[in-house]
Amino acid sequence: WDPQKTLLVGDPQQLSATVVSKLGLRCGFDRSLMGRLLEAGQPHQMLEEQYRMLPAIASFPSAHFYHGRLRDAPEVARLSVDVQDELAFWDGTVKTLPPYLVVNVADGKQSHGEDISMSNAEEARLAVTLAETLVASADCFTSGNGMMCVLTFYKGQVRLLERELER
Repeated sequence: WDPQKTLLVGDPQQLSATVVSKLGLRCGFDRSLMGRLLEAGQPHQMLEEQYRMLPAIASFPSAHFYHGRLRDAPEVARLSVDVQDELAFWDGTVKTLPPYLVVNVADGKQSHGEDISMSNAEEARLAVTLAETLVASADCFTSGNGMMCVLTFYKGQVRLLERELER
């Protein structure tokens, strides 16, 4: 095999790997490969049309990571979601949900468990409270047609969420 050209496809804004080694940090492995290549001045081309996210979801990364250059493909741009402006999570009146929701847990404190995995007890409690409220009141759940997934990157947070759900 004797390749004449190489094409690397990636995203310089992609979350980089967790690096715990001091040597890895000194070598810059805490930054994504594409980020390091662009920083070194390698030529690049940004793909500006996205096909995977609803427009309401894509607007955040476009504005905050790609300087507004990320556009929705025509077939994606036609998709719409009925979004309720005011979501009343705490009084049980949630009927529709936006495509995504960001909630600031101001009182939460990150901690490390027995291993290096991080967790945040306040965040876990809030995630479970939100999930329970949504399951109890949102139309998609009360009709029996809904599914929910709570995502976390850390095993320690998974353990906290499981404990909260058992209560």
